This record gives sequence, structure tokens and C-alpha cells, in this order.
Amino acid sequence: MLANGIPVKVKLDTGANVTVFLKAYIKTLKVKIIEKMGPARGPDGNLIEMEGRSWIEFECGEREE
Repeated sequence: MLANGIPVKVKLDTGANVTVFLKAYIKTLKVKIIEKMGPARGPDGNLIEMEGRSWIEFECGEREE
């Protein structure tokens, strides 16, 4: 899978309202924060601190085994 043209290994939940990346990926993926955000709730109900909202383009190819 590519994120902003950069190969990444991720688990992408297509039914989720948001996708969360580690802060370290912000520079690697050349992500620009569009809007600051407060915390979000994870699937287990715990709060996740958020840097902000962004736009990341994902490209999926054929699955490699």
C-alpha cells in the first residue's frame, strides 16, 4: 500500500471515521496538518491524542503473499 506515494505497511479500517497514524509518520509522509483537533476515542474507548486533521492519499495494489 502507498500513502502519499510512500510504501507503508498498515491495517486500514475502511469502516472507521478516521485513520490514525503515529506522530513519527507525519514527517515521513509529508503530511500537512489542515486543522488542529482534540482527542478521539479508540475502538476500546480510550482517548487518543490527535495532532490534527490531514489528507492522505492511499493507493492499493495487488496483495503480496
